[in-house]
Amino acid sequence: MKKIDLLPSSKENPRNSEGAMVELKDGRVLMWMRTNLGSQFYSYSEDGGERWSSPSPSSLISPLSPASIKRIPAPDDLFVVYNDHSGRFPYPEPQSRTPLVGVISKDEGKTWRNHFLIEDDPEGRFCYISILFINNKIILSYSAERGWGLMRITLFSLEGFNKWKKFIRIFTVL
Repeated sequence: MKKIDLLPSSKENPRNSEGAMVELKDGRVLMWMRTNLGSQFYSYSEDGGERWSSPSPSSLISPLSPASIKRIPAPDDLFVVYNDHSGRFPYPEPQSRTPLVGVISKDEGKTWRNHFLIEDDPEGRFCYISILFINNKIILSYSAERGWGLMRITLFSLEGFNKWKKFIRIFTVL
């Protein structure tokens, strides 16, 4: 077993963890990691995880909160769910884990578009997202706290997904 420290903790960055990975079309592995440096960071491996590029900040502005990444089966684009603090949607304070937002990349994670709001309760904490594509739907499960622990399941339709129309929320289980 080989262990690699990609982004060692420092005074400027005491926290970094909870990576998420996806294989890119060219065979590289893209890894996301949370930091307290104001955005999700990313790193690439070209050899199946033996060596990694130096972590760099992404354009996904977020608090110290994990993001989840998955490949959409068709049209084969990348999908990320994270806490968006870009200002596109309001958020109550710098370290809040709200709003929860989904984004799509058509260029293997270089750029992100079609930001859509999943949760926006200013008193909520939304994180630890699991993504499943099944049939013509996206199923998300995630921690949805508001003073108490709660697991939430939200189901979205993929109707019109190839045309990048707005997602249709089918239901949410509290």
